[in-house]
Amino acid sequence: MNQSQALRAVELIGGYRKTANMVKNLNGEPMHEGNLKKAIKRTELVPDWLGEQLEQALYKHMINCSKVLHEIEDQQQ
Repeated sequence: MNQSQALRAVELIGGYRKTANMVKNLNGEPMHEGNLKKAIKRTELVPDWLGEQLEQALYKHMINCSKVLHEIEDQQQ
């Protein structure tokens, strides 16, 4: 995952704070918002361990959005 993809993922998920709560650092602890920013902006390519977690967080966010849309559609019928 490159830097611009990671930044877009953070934006779609809802910002650095929300994304940081969804990913863990190398010690398995929740990542601090500032450290997430540094990890993304440090190089053009995001570290693999972080890129994988960002993909998972983005997928989870997509599923949650999909559930809300289905609930809305069900109510309208």
